Amino acid sequence: MLSWEYPPLLVGGLGRHVHALAGALARAGHEVTVVTRHVPGALLEEHSEGVRVIRAPEDPPRHEVTGGDLLGWATGFNHALTRAALRAVRGNRCDVLHAHDWLAAYSAMTLRDHLGVPLIATVHATESGRHQGWLPAAHNRTIDDVERWLCAEASRVIVCSEYMRGEVNRLFGVAAERTEVVRNGVDALRWRARPRAVAAARLRYAGEDGPLVSFAGRLVYEKGVQHLLAAAPVLRERFPGLRLVVAGDGPYRRELELLAEPWVTFAGFLTGHDLTALMAASDCYVVPSIYEPVSLCIRDRSSTG
Repeated sequence: MLSWEYPPLLVGGLGRHVHALAGALARAGHEVTVVTRHVPGALLEEHSEGVRVIRAPEDPPRHEVTGGDLLGWATGFNHALTRAALRAVRGNRCDVLHAHDWLAAYSAMTLRDHLGVPLIATVHATESGRHQGWLPAAHNRTIDDVERWLCAEASRVIVCSEYMRGEVNRLFGVAAERTEVVRNGVDALRWRARPRAVAAARLRYAGEDGPLVSFAGRLVYEKGVQHLLAAAPVLRERFPGLRLVVAGDGPYRRELELLAEPWVTFAGFLTGHDLTALMAASDCYVVPSIYEPVSLCIRDRSSTG
């Protein structure tokens, strides 16, 4: 598997998706290698939860990201990822290659041709969808082209919902028979918050009066937090003492902070029990996304069905 993020490096949901998928495949008896980018403090290679994890250090040249233009950075990343993957498969058998999103596309094509194995691509979201169909700059249009190329070259395209099946068909012409819908899931046991942690979160964020509303996610335009902030004063008039917590981080954070009222808390990137406790302590959890291709299903592990 090729992924631009993997624990402990998490940017959004993609890294969590790949982590859960790799672990599930390993438990099913498959030999899984994930090649991803390095993060300071992590090992270059390790075996974790039955998965071999290879982390590629970035090359010395710096590729500054301005205005959301990731193309220069992605080019360097793909070179490093390809070299790390080739070292990882040396002397080992590889049956299938699985690339996650356009950020690994160039590496995926090189490795597919070198190894002579089928390529599977998971499209987690599209550039067109993230921008509501508007591709304003050259780098947006190039990303759209790379996504189309990846979908055309892959033996199978995996998406997480029927909505996304329709989107890759409409945008990239991917036939339904080449598309597989594999829905994301929720591990319900991990979201059972500890009562003491819930009480502490309630006290920290809500105080003793008023309802608590929360959001958690990457702070980018398509998550729609700006609309939640615009509606919050109206809600506070109807519900005195209401407080809003925005959990997460991202390039849009500074602009959102400028829109927020003093009683809105930006909690930063929360993980584990902190995030679970915040959500459990909230009277209302809001998902104001403009674009959200993910569908979710919950399997209760405590049931015997």
